[in-house]
Amino acid sequence: MVTLFPNEQRATVCVSSQIGCGVGCIFCATGTMGLKRNLSYLEIVEQVYLARQLAMLSGRHLRNVVFMGMGEPLHNLSEVIEAIRWILSDVGFGISQRCVTVSTSGGNSAMIALARQFPSVRLAISLHAADQDLRRRLMPRAPNDLDALKETIREINSLQQSASLQKIAPVWLEVVLLAGINDSESHARQLIEFCEGLAVEVNLIPYNRIQSDERLVTTDNTVHKRFANQLRSAGIVTTIRQSLGGQDDAACGQLVVKNG
Repeated sequence: MVTLFPNEQRATVCVSSQIGCGVGCIFCATGTMGLKRNLSYLEIVEQVYLARQLAMLSGRHLRNVVFMGMGEPLHNLSEVIEAIRWILSDVGFGISQRCVTVSTSGGNSAMIALARQFPSVRLAISLHAADQDLRRRLMPRAPNDLDALKETIREINSLQQSASLQKIAPVWLEVVLLAGINDSESHARQLIEFCEGLAVEVNLIPYNRIQSDERLVTTDNTVHKRFANQLRSAGIVTTIRQSLGGQDDAACGQLVVKNG
């Protein structure tokens, strides 16, 4: 499944690294499938090729590639690394490292391996809660040692600094806000504490409803903004992601193969 995001001149493609996913996040439709199989690097690269062709047909330039589709990229690390090599290569698509983002639920050694290979590729960590017990409930099969995760982020920050990059890409911390579950002021304070001493930015994501759990409700816009402002008041760069694709059940967290 290829998702091409609109833009007047530049386009972003969201690619998948697996069919299904084994992490089982309760707010994600893909998790209800379980893991079917890994995609080969050629299957990943083909998604980028198709997106570039679609972008060209509409007079746009494919600039960004984000591994935010189906699957946990770091559970398919070797194929994802090979795909990124092709995406960056002049004989491939010639896309800058700074324009590639890999979203992951964690995996300390794999994150460091990826950062060593591609220090300018942005890592986006699906955090969703800075409380270990709550994160386990939200992400049942994700690595869940938050102290170890914090040390890994610190090491990635250090790797970028030692690579003498002109511009360091702070690690993104992704948080899907769910009403009454992880959106309180105390949850924001926990997240602020987690971020202390790290080069990170927080990306708040509206929850896109899925049929598997009707109890989950997206956070009200007023609470969403209050949560963001609490983080910003603590000096943390915070963005609220614009949700696209919901009309086609293809927004963040809604990707699922219903047959086959």
